[in-house]
Amino acid sequence: QSLLCAVCHDQSAKYTCPRCATQTCSFPCSTRHKSIGDGCSGVRNKAAYVPINQYGYMSLMNDYTFLEEMGRKIGDWGREIVQGGYTAGGADNRRGRGAVSMRGRGSRGGRGMAGGGKIRSKRDVLKMQLDFRDIEMELLPTGMERRILNQSTWDFKNKTALFTVEFKFHPPPDPLAGPAEPQDQPFVLLTHRNPIDKTLLATLQSQVADRSKSKKGEPVPPWLKPLVIPEPNAPDAFTPPTCVMRTSLDPLASLSAHGSTNPRPGHIICQGYYQLDPAQTLASVLKHKSFVEFPTIEIWEDGAFHGAIVDDQGALLGDTEEPRQKRQKLSAGESRKAMSGLLGGYGSEEDAEERNVMDLLGGYAGSDDDEEGQQAEPAPMASEDDGLGDEDAEGETDDELEAQPEDLVALLEQLRQ
Repeated sequence: QSLLCAVCHDQSAKYTCPRCATQTCSFPCSTRHKSIGDGCSGVRNKAAYVPINQYGYMSLMNDYTFLEEMGRKIGDWGREIVQGGYTAGGADNRRGRGAVSMRGRGSRGGRGMAGGGKIRSKRDVLKMQLDFRDIEMELLPTGMERRILNQSTWDFKNKTALFTVEFKFHPPPDPLAGPAEPQDQPFVLLTHRNPIDKTLLATLQSQVADRSKSKKGEPVPPWLKPLVIPEPNAPDAFTPPTCVMRTSLDPLASLSAHGSTNPRPGHIICQGYYQLDPAQTLASVLKHKSFVEFPTIEIWEDGAFHGAIVDDQGALLGDTEEPRQKRQKLSAGESRKAMSGLLGGYGSEEDAEERNVMDLLGGYAGSDDDEEGQQAEPAPMASEDDGLGDEDAEGETDDELEAQPEDLVALLEQLRQ
């Protein structure tokens, strides 16, 4: 039997209040129970105690939703504190940079403050300065991996950007390695505080030299230093490496570049590479480029990179990818010859000679059911000189082909010689 409404005690209860678990029958009774006594808000208590024997999947999801909502609220409150200027000693003690004072420095807006008085974070200032230089940096929310690794900032004293740059060094190809051997993995080097007005090659050389001296982290492979640092004895023989930066590419751009309108598998390029000049500064090579949090630059030996090169607008300049080697198409006879060459070592010479003799004699063996006077077609002759004479190829009858056992033995000995 269903329970009665806790308010009217007349109808059967249909609804349960998520706050106080009061059961009511209708909307008027539900509204009335909120005004009885101290009143009930009708909102579920998200922090209410749940016994362990009643804790189920729905309780778990409620807790997860509650914690997720709290995380969003904390993030919103933090942004309001930063943008509104509610610092720890903001109202009573304003003697730092950007504070209001009689000297007038704070009245103009101190370091990191906008004209309206809102304090900007260093990340916001860095993004604004990069936008002025046509460098697009996409920022991720708090908690993302690249956001945690990124230490890029704006140096207010020197008025320059200090970048976090990830370098991915690809090992030079080994000429002695076979095509089936696995390739060595690239060496990844995450660097910080790289001045934006420093050349790319100088940044590479300084970071590799510092990492080679450091004992922390993964050791530097032996092929890395000759890739970016010239030999002291022969500095003129040094060739700068190829520096590229990956970017997404319009799939239709590759088709239009090749003059094709029908897409074929393997001919659609979905990613391209910006080719960076190592002699230019980071500000120059990253101009008109887009990256997430910090750039990732790949370093290849000169002439070893193969990929689709694009310009600053994303247009395909050229495809330097190596063409795949096609398999040589063989005829039926060449295929059998190649297979016999591969499998020839599995049989002995005597077995091969016996098979040749049987094939040779098979063409001369007639059937008992053949019609009288019918000519037997000669079998294909072997390339070797078997000593049968020209008359054997003219096509004799079955009666003429009957040989004595002594003749067959002599023929077998001749073939073996």
